[in-house]
Amino acid sequence: MLSSLGWSRARAASVPILASTVMTCSIGALLPPVPGLVAFTLGLVIAFALRVDRVENMVVRLVYGGTPLTAADQHDLGPVLTELGSHGLGPPVIQVRVRPGGPSDGVITIGRRSVLVSRGLIGAIRSGEVGVERAAVPFAQAAGLVRGGATRGELFIRFWTLPWVFLTYGMVRTARGFGVLPLVRMTWKARWLLTMVAAAQAMGESHVALAGLVVGIGAVSYVWPRWVRAWQTECQVLGDEAVAALRSSATRAADSLGRENRDGQEAGLVGRGAVARERHLSVVR
Repeated sequence: MLSSLGWSRARAASVPILASTVMTCSIGALLPPVPGLVAFTLGLVIAFALRVDRVENMVVRLVYGGTPLTAADQHDLGPVLTELGSHGLGPPVIQVRVRPGGPSDGVITIGRRSVLVSRGLIGAIRSGEVGVERAAVPFAQAAGLVRGGATRGELFIRFWTLPWVFLTYGMVRTARGFGVLPLVRMTWKARWLLTMVAAAQAMGESHVALAGLVVGIGAVSYVWPRWVRAWQTECQVLGDEAVAALRSSATRAADSLGRENRDGQEAGLVGRGAVARERHLSVVR
C-alpha cells in the first residue's frame, strides 16, 4: 500500500499523467501503424528504464550536464559533506554531482538520489564567500527530500508528463503572444460557469454520460490545485525538518564555543535551496 507521502504525490501527478497518456495514445492513433508501434514501444521502454532507476546517471549527465566530483571538488565540499553525513544526510543517501551554473543556482535534486550542485557555489565555498554551515542548508533540504522518499520515480514522471508540459507551456506562450493571457486567466477563474453551461447543454441533448464527464473534469480542476499544494507542503516539511536538525546541531556547537549563530546569513541560502523543491515539482504545477 502507498504511504501518505505516496498518495500525496500520486494525487498531485494524476492529472498530468492522465492527460499525457490520453494525448500520447491519441497522437499515436494518428500515426501509421509501424512508426506508431515503434514510437509507442520505445516510449514504454524508456519509461520502464526510468521507473526502475537504471539510467539515472546517464540522464543526469546528458540532460543536466551533471559530472562526478573531481578531487578538487571533494576537497572543497569535504567539510559540507562531513557535516551532512553526521546527520544521515550525506553520501550514500545522496549522490552529489556538479553542474554548470553560478552561486545563485544552488542545489537541485534530480532523479532518485542525485543532488546537483552548481560549479559557482563550489567556487564560492572555496573562496570562503559561503561558509560551511550556510552551504550545508540547501544540501540538507535536497537530502531531506531524497531521504524522505519524495524523489522516487521522479524521472519517470518527468518523462511521462512531457506532453502535458509542452501543452501547458505552448498554451501560455500562445496566449501571451496574442495578448489574451488576462482573458484566459479570467475565463479559468469562471470555469465553474462554463462547466454548468456545458453540462446543461449535454443534458438537454440527453447525453448524460457526457454531462457527467464535463462535471467531473470541472470538479477535478478545483480539487487538483489543492492536491498539488498539499504535495508541495509535504516536500517543504521534509526539507525543513532536515534543515532544522542541521541548525540545531550547529546552534549547540556555536553555543558551546560562545559564538553567535548567524541566522541572517544562513537564511541567504534558504531561498536557493528552495530551488530544489520547485524544480522537483515543476511537472505538477
